[in-house]
Amino acid sequence: MSFDSATKAAAMAHETSQCILKCIDIEHSDITTIRLVNNTVDITRNGNTYQASNFEIDLPSERSDQMPICTLKIENINLVVSEAALTADKMEQATVTLNVVRASAPDVSQRGPLRFVVKHISADDTWASIKLAYEDIMNQKFPEGDMNPGDFPGLF
Repeated sequence: MSFDSATKAAAMAHETSQCILKCIDIEHSDITTIRLVNNTVDITRNGNTYQASNFEIDLPSERSDQMPICTLKIENINLVVSEAALTADKMEQATVTLNVVRASAPDVSQRGPLRFVVKHISADDTWASIKLAYEDIMNQKFPEGDMNPGDFPGLF
């Protein structure tokens, strides 16, 4: 998916009133979904309110020798992420969804949704650092079940 013409024009302009925003959803069965936007004011996207927050995300590199990994660093002033990490059982099973949008049209994704799984989370008083990766489908069992002589004697 490529950027639309208005976003491309805004990105190439010397000055523009357009703002490119990154919206993230942090989801886990043990917590309520955390929705953040890297903006100074809250926005509404697809009927959900995204809380203004300071965060940085490095998009994954495209290397052929390893699975892509990226880092999400969230300012932890209100301790929302730290509390969620402490509350959630096995926070490493959480998912993070990233969408890149224009502030003037937040319901239209310019990039995304990019879905990641949390590999590691650490937090201190000021920042929460989350290592993200795509779901590792290369190491999943396929087919899911085991074919063994005890369960399937006709195969052996």
